[in-house]
Amino acid sequence: DGPVVVETGRSDAIPLRVWEGPGPARHARELECSSSSVDEFDEDVLVSGWGKVEDMREDLLKDWGDLLEKWDGKDRSRPSKLIKLCRKGIPRHLRCQVWQLLSGAAYDPQLYESYRLLITKESPTENVIHWDIKRTYVGHEFFQDEGLGKDALYKISKAYSVYDEEVGYCQGFSFMAAMLLLQNMPEEQAFSVMVKIMYSYGHRDVFKANFKNLHLMFYQLERLMEEHLPDLFLHFQQERIETHMYASQWFLTLYTAKFPLPVVFRIIDVYLCERTPVVLQVALALLKLNRRELMGLDFEGILNYFRVSLPRKFQSEED
Repeated sequence: DGPVVVETGRSDAIPLRVWEGPGPARHARELECSSSSVDEFDEDVLVSGWGKVEDMREDLLKDWGDLLEKWDGKDRSRPSKLIKLCRKGIPRHLRCQVWQLLSGAAYDPQLYESYRLLITKESPTENVIHWDIKRTYVGHEFFQDEGLGKDALYKISKAYSVYDEEVGYCQGFSFMAAMLLLQNMPEEQAFSVMVKIMYSYGHRDVFKANFKNLHLMFYQLERLMEEHLPDLFLHFQQERIETHMYASQWFLTLYTAKFPLPVVFRIIDVYLCERTPVVLQVALALLKLNRRELMGLDFEGILNYFRVSLPRKFQSEED
């Protein structure tokens, strides 16, 4: 019957399309970014999957080492210093272990066995998955050509689409899976953390009920802007900038799609530790940090700033 289009406003915004898959309650949702086909050939756009993750200071490495000696996953209680350390960043060689502890995947080994069974089943959205992974982290060598990275990405995406019959696979899920694989996680561990993000952290709810929760997040961000950035809120109103035009991809992919990898990993460090409110807090922080530049731009300039200039401002962990 074709896609059901969720209207989001102007034609140059990001439309959300919902494909009805075979079987009741089976959906494959696709986020279509109007600029996506252009971005792949636009030299100004920062290629996804780019960015060097630097080593941490020796004192922070020691603090993390001391914490993990006590927090070994035998119980679910979290150390008192955990939030403070996560905000400073998790060492790259420890993210695999810490993300599994934070998400709860380390306490649910049954998901590992489920993964091995799920990858043997067929997915009704395999064509969408194949198309999506071709555009995922093209700037990272692990996902270039037809190597191990793309194969693992395909299997995790396919397994999740079978596991979650209600939501299925949505375009953009591959960025989350890729972000997990880059922590040197075996496939079954990356899949398990992804399941926890979707279910325990409630991220799958964003894709349900015609994106009702997504539109709620847009509303919440607008109210936060009205309170904390009233001049920018008014400027966006005057330029007819609607929140979905720049925040859809942020919220749907948890910032994993367009920002350099050091920024992506640091956001997920805090998200896994402090959960869903971080998504809105990061959005507001980005707007605050870029308020002066955004105030001086018109409609086209603002959209281009979000698409091109903003990701480029954070090309290293120090930024």
